[in-house]
Amino acid sequence: DTLGVAGDLGYMGLTAISAGRPGDGILFIEDALALHRSIGDRHGEALDLKAQGMALGTLGIGAPAVAALWQAREIFRAIGDEASQLSLEAFLEETRQHLGKKGWKELLVTLGADAEKLRLQGVEGVRKSAAPRPGNPPNTT
Repeated sequence: DTLGVAGDLGYMGLTAISAGRPGDGILFIEDALALHRSIGDRHGEALDLKAQGMALGTLGIGAPAVAALWQAREIFRAIGDEASQLSLEAFLEETRQHLGKKGWKELLVTLGADAEKLRLQGVEGVRKSAAPRPGNPPNTT
């Protein structure tokens, strides 16, 4: 079933991230995210975005990482998962302090324009630099 496959892909992504392969993890989680979105699983979608945002941040891909976390926070807020929302609020506050007032304002303008586009730019950058995963053809772009 789709939910089970999405869960398996998310687990594979988290495992890759834990094993020090955040790029692989991001790509597995992107696949899980697409499946969670296709079946309307908002909680699964938010968890995928959170994991992907943390992994993008680990790779130093800052703005796309914040975009993913921002999207996750908004979904957690919409579905009433207050604990998850608050954990992301704390992380976003740390980011705001790190960027400073001007940097944060610039990022908010970008997020307001299209957070999904910004997140996907980070994912595509990872995809282009990734080694092929088993069962997938090499990236020729």
